[in-house]
Amino acid sequence: MIHALEDDAGGRWRIITRTGTRYLLDLDRRLVRRQPDRSTGSAPMRADGRNVALLEIVQCRVGLPLVVLIDLKVPGAACTRRIAADITRIRLARAVAGP
Repeated sequence: MIHALEDDAGGRWRIITRTGTRYLLDLDRRLVRRQPDRSTGSAPMRADGRNVALLEIVQCRVGLPLVVLIDLKVPGAACTRRIAADITRIRLARAVAGP
């Protein structure tokens, strides 16, 4: 089982948080997609369900919050820092769908 990912890793990964939200990280294409678990009350966020540019993995370790820098194409903002709930699982993913 994988316990952590570093920013220079490759491959496609599924990150699951304490709230049940899933993040799909495609480190080869530098994309991230958030899929909240609505049944647990996970709040919606901008760009849910869409691939967005992953600029940096700041922290990705089981037991700690997922912290990434992403580009939501917000005028005047160089990046968005997204902090998720504590990670409960990191596993290989088959693919990140979409362009």
